[in-house]
Amino acid sequence: MSTATSYARLGHLVLKKETTAGTPVYPDTFLELLSEDIVVNWDHTPSNAIAGNRSMNMTAIKNRIEPIEGTIEMLIEPTGFGHIMTGLFGAATDTTLDSGVSEQHDFEPQNTLQTYTMDVKMAGEGYVTRYFGVRIASVQFSIDENKIKASIGIMAQKAFTNARVDTAASSGTALVLDQTSGLTTSDTIQVLDADDPSTTIAEYTISSITDENNMVVSTISDTLAVDDIVVIKAQTPSYSQANEFIWSGGAQASIANGAHGIQNLSAYTNLEEFSLTVTNDLEARWAATGNDVIDRFPANILVKSVAVEGSISKFHQDPEFLDMLRENEQTTLRIEFLGDALAANSAVAATANVETDGSDQLAVAIDSAGEAGNDYAIIFTTGNGSLTASLSGKLITVNLDATTGNNTTTLVAAAIDGLSGVSCPTTGSDIVTTADNSSKIHFSGGRDANEVEMLRIDLPNVRLKPFNANLGNDDVIQEEIDFTAYRDENDGREVEMRLRNATASY
Repeated sequence: MSTATSYARLGHLVLKKETTAGTPVYPDTFLELLSEDIVVNWDHTPSNAIAGNRSMNMTAIKNRIEPIEGTIEMLIEPTGFGHIMTGLFGAATDTTLDSGVSEQHDFEPQNTLQTYTMDVKMAGEGYVTRYFGVRIASVQFSIDENKIKASIGIMAQKAFTNARVDTAASSGTALVLDQTSGLTTSDTIQVLDADDPSTTIAEYTISSITDENNMVVSTISDTLAVDDIVVIKAQTPSYSQANEFIWSGGAQASIANGAHGIQNLSAYTNLEEFSLTVTNDLEARWAATGNDVIDRFPANILVKSVAVEGSISKFHQDPEFLDMLRENEQTTLRIEFLGDALAANSAVAATANVETDGSDQLAVAIDSAGEAGNDYAIIFTTGNGSLTASLSGKLITVNLDATTGNNTTTLVAAAIDGLSGVSCPTTGSDIVTTADNSSKIHFSGGRDANEVEMLRIDLPNVRLKPFNANLGNDDVIQEEIDFTAYRDENDGREVEMRLRNATASY
């Protein structure tokens, strides 16, 4: 009997992004986790044919292996959690603010998701279970005693729990197994005695993998019997993570109603609880690919829709949210989690460039330096009147003159420069058109002084679900509000998350 300590805290999780989906790599990033419940469904199905016998289940036949699914729970911190966000959304748009000090990662749902190889160490045992072709199916953000927690639903295409020796060996370097998929040449394998799995017969490094059943290892000097068990040796954990985000004393929320909500966000402090779930709809598909163990796993996992739902909780102050519900009004929600200091920098103003029909550009800048300037945007329209520019909240609207020749960069720049808090000194004779500026132009590059780690969640188009501020005996009236996030036609997204830390890319 094994003498290993079956104590969960002796386990670990380590992962790495795959270059090719479903092709395992040697994971090297350790993430602290709270729990996991991943299950490999080594299922069988009965054969109950009529064969002159009362037995209902004549034989047990190996079934296809249903998707490997489960949930990993961890606290959210700004360094390692970027890997989870990459798996949830796809590759980020990365911006270097201060190299190696302050880096910015903007995530929104991509059509192609990243896949990962994940190793989970079994408590006090010396080996791991490897999952590869892992996709992030969902992430639920919530508050757990003031800590920000993520419950991460995963779907893995394949797994290496263990293999069996198919051909006895006592010398040479050739090793024949019933499964090599999941192994890499960076792995060390252990061979366990089939009659006493607590006994490790030998350890080998892998020189090469020939095919699904054959591999070359370091010199074999022990006697390996058919059905001896082969496992992947666990690594020694090494963690590089930051402090976890918290809610009270470490987060702030803003809200706005109506279109262009990002440009009309205001401070909103009466938000006490929240939860948010981003779900990728995944579908596993099987195919006739061979007769090895690995061929029972899904041949592919297809990515379908993405959806965002959540809830917020607050005590009742006024009918604002009930009015939004009544009107089915578009609502914008932003939640920011702020962490430790990153850069001792000076504040920088946000800017935006307006295109023309020639080589000129309008360089528009916000007068007040700071990250708040990034919420400004410009839209261009063409009416029947003369050239005008207006500012509502943080939205600049430029109505171009009906006569094209009256929309030179000099004239448009002057109109924008006349707005309070905005500067546009660019001049020239090229023409500004709606064709060259057909979508909303967002400002960028604004930075606060003394930046800190941050995770920001933006939901530009939220619609509230039915709720009421009901009465209870001796209770403060509470509003528990569920919502669904929809795609916003102005901002072209239903959710965007910004992560700021010291990591250049994921």
